[in-house]
Amino acid sequence: MGVSLALLAIVLFMPEYNGCKRWIVLPGLGTLQPSEIAKFAVVLVFAHIISLNHDRMQTFATGVLPFMVILGAVTVLMLLEPHLSGTLLILGIGAVLMFVGGTGLKWFALAGIAGAGAIAAAVVLLPELVPYAMGRLSSWRDPFADPLGEGHQTIQSLYAIASGGAAGLGLGNSRQKYLYVPEPQNDFIFSILCEELGFVGAALTVVLFLLLFLRGMSIAVRARDKFGALLAVGFVVQVVLQAVLNIAVVTNTIPNTGMRQRPFWRGADTRRKEQCAAHHGGVGAVPRHGDAHGRAASVRRGGFGAHPAKRGLQGPAGEWARRHYAAGISGQRSAGAADARDALLAVLSGAAAGPHGPRGHLYARRLPPGRAAH
Repeated sequence: MGVSLALLAIVLFMPEYNGCKRWIVLPGLGTLQPSEIAKFAVVLVFAHIISLNHDRMQTFATGVLPFMVILGAVTVLMLLEPHLSGTLLILGIGAVLMFVGGTGLKWFALAGIAGAGAIAAAVVLLPELVPYAMGRLSSWRDPFADPLGEGHQTIQSLYAIASGGAAGLGLGNSRQKYLYVPEPQNDFIFSILCEELGFVGAALTVVLFLLLFLRGMSIAVRARDKFGALLAVGFVVQVVLQAVLNIAVVTNTIPNTGMRQRPFWRGADTRRKEQCAAHHGGVGAVPRHGDAHGRAASVRRGGFGAHPAKRGLQGPAGEWARRHYAAGISGQRSAGAADARDALLAVLSGAAAGPHGPRGHLYARRLPPGRAAH
């Protein structure tokens, strides 16, 4: 996280491009966008903090304060670029992880009030953001009022979508990508996809993102520990939320924020492809219940499936865990969906230490009929 914040500070001293300072120039290598590293870092750090303090997430000191400090620092640095779309995405990712991690709902209500105050403070302290934001809002309400200026991107994007019809012009046959739609390889890639593949192709793309989301949640549900579950949720939410915002922008459902579509490109920006592969690789590497490789990895780090002595469990909780471990080894517990369900209940309820843990009553109450705790 420290490296990410340092890069976000360094980028403020880089040359402007299209009125923003979002890229660090690396001589001979190209450019680096620190905000992309910040998204990755926020997921990792939040998952780590929550996994260590999941039983205390209802308190302000543990469930709100550390996350507020991190998000506040990242938000300030990214607004100075300015990078509104990236800021909104990181705030969204952080909010989802906090919600899944167990932060109390009352703190989200207070965060909404604080957010409104922060926006007011930003207007006062960073007046240069006002014309930038107002220009985006006016072009969203009526893009044809300034067809050669602020509304140009939106108008050309809508032309591309309308040109596709039901079946599209054919893969590679887009006309709008030739100097009409700005940034057709990233910011407005979905409008080009609509033009080439039509409504059918666009609908299938949305379905694929939905399947990606469901698959990611399935991986999170079957993760052997809370860190793995939160890691899967964070990375999948990042990709899907970014896709939703991008589709909303190119269809003029929300104001143009410059949100790029990461999961597929037509350009040759290999660094972005490698980053996407890292995100999906991170999700795929989450150890899952019932997966032999995942079980071995969990055992090595003392997680679910490891011997109770390796997990550091003592006393009544250790005795329960030893019985659980011995029963699993001897085959008394059935494998498959029921086993994965019990593991998920243990992780999400914070009762991994058994009925004698801090929330053991939740675990005992939620066990399926016929599967009483030892």
